[in-house]
Amino acid sequence: MKKKVWIVLFLSIYIFTMLENALAYNLTGKKWVDPKTPKYYWVSGFPSDLQTAANNAAKSWMNASSKLSLTYNNSGTVALTSTYNSKSNLSGYTTLQTDFGGLGNTIIGARVIINTYVTNKYNSTQKQSVLGHEFGHVWGLGDSGDLWALMYPSDEERNYRELICQEVMI
Repeated sequence: MKKKVWIVLFLSIYIFTMLENALAYNLTGKKWVDPKTPKYYWVSGFPSDLQTAANNAAKSWMNASSKLSLTYNNSGTVALTSTYNSKSNLSGYTTLQTDFGGLGNTIIGARVIINTYVTNKYNSTQKQSVLGHEFGHVWGLGDSGDLWALMYPSDEERNYRELICQEVMI
């Protein structure tokens, strides 16, 4: 009887751990034909501090995976724009354009909108985190339930984790 309890306990922990890891990287089901295709550009008026954050976020993604590429190009397929919306606590959001009039699963373009009402209060690392998160959506990643993941939907949690890491390093 004891042996069965241990086996059930072991299997429960194993399955829960596997499920947790699998849920950390949610996919939207949409993807680029070639993940090295997207090029980003900023719409006129996109703030220079966010341009720097976007460049750094793109470099971080490319350093993390040789299968991804996202570079600046005036005639890119990913538009970066900003808005000042005091009625929203969202720092940014991404809309994907897909084939078949938006019904398909192949991404052909994207629009990343950054809310400067929120991000103006952020330091450069936090702005890069916002752009990095939105670039994850550009590649078809969904939000994550993992508090430590870049794709976790709450800036507050990501910013808090950054503070914890900085305090540990001091």
